[in-house]
Amino acid sequence: KHSQYHQSSLVISLISLLIGGLGLSIIYYYFAPQLVSLMFGDKYTDLIPYIKLASVFGILYVGINHLNNYFLAKKSYLVFLLPIAIPFYVVSLMLFGKGIEELIYINILFGAIVTSLYFILYWIYNLKIRTSPQNVQ
Repeated sequence: KHSQYHQSSLVISLISLLIGGLGLSIIYYYFAPQLVSLMFGDKYTDLIPYIKLASVFGILYVGINHLNNYFLAKKSYLVFLLPIAIPFYVVSLMLFGKGIEELIYINILFGAIVTSLYFILYWIYNLKIRTSPQNVQ
């Protein structure tokens, strides 16, 4: 019954989260020293470069979560993309995750790859639904 609203609510929520995430990323980029100093004190200034990168990962994480939940609600097998990708992530962490910066870059790369794959699969999934015989008039 409400299935027709799933796609539009996903798109609207992803756009809203992207705008909010980009807004926060801009704030982190320009005001990271003040935020760290205000929230944690001056002894944590070493975190400043990582906060900027963490905001990128945060946007990707939210995107993955939303797209995964969309496919879960649709009862699609595409929901298994994330569990299939996790072993590659773990191997990447073991092989290349030698320091905090490498860990952050691995997380961002993993998030970007999985988010991109979800968007591609989302596009294919919706194209398949639109062109299926029961939906063609």
